Amino acid sequence: CKLTSFCSYWQSASTQSPQAAIDDDTRTGRCWSFPSQAGQLGIVLQAPIYPSSVTIDHISRVEAADIGLAPRRMILWGLVDGALNLERFQSLNLSSSSFPFISGRDGPPQRLPQFTFAPLAELEYDIDAEASVQTFPISPLYSNAAIDFALIVLEVLSNWGSASTCLYRVRIHGEEAFDSGGLNTP
Repeated sequence: CKLTSFCSYWQSASTQSPQAAIDDDTRTGRCWSFPSQAGQLGIVLQAPIYPSSVTIDHISRVEAADIGLAPRRMILWGLVDGALNLERFQSLNLSSSSFPFISGRDGPPQRLPQFTFAPLAELEYDIDAEASVQTFPISPLYSNAAIDFALIVLEVLSNWGSASTCLYRVRIHGEEAFDSGGLNTP
């Protein structure tokens, strides 16, 4: 719960748990709903990977009673874990102009202060696109630097206008890292 918003809310309300956002059941209403336009979801991967893309699923505009519940602007963060990964990350010398959404920020709002997070991708889900399943690339900076990640945080910065947000499904794609530079995940 340390990296997922509204943990106490879903435990006391009649709503789906954050687990719904990583399950493959994307029928209407089978989403993780949280009571805000912004929030975040922490995802622990089965094994460290070199991420290549992230897919965000939502129901189509036609199926949605309120398309404003769909996430809009998001940042995908990766926990930089292990000495080798941290060394590779620091050698990138990232500037805030590399990622406009995160200007003046250095990590997810509910991060663990003793850890470093890398901004893997900035996403904008398009409710007017033909496809309700949309895939976004991870910044090639990380694949070129051979940094692997085992813990990911999807931070939703805004939605399409509703008071709450629904995450239907989040999928992280990439190649398994057999020679991981990390594995000291919290």
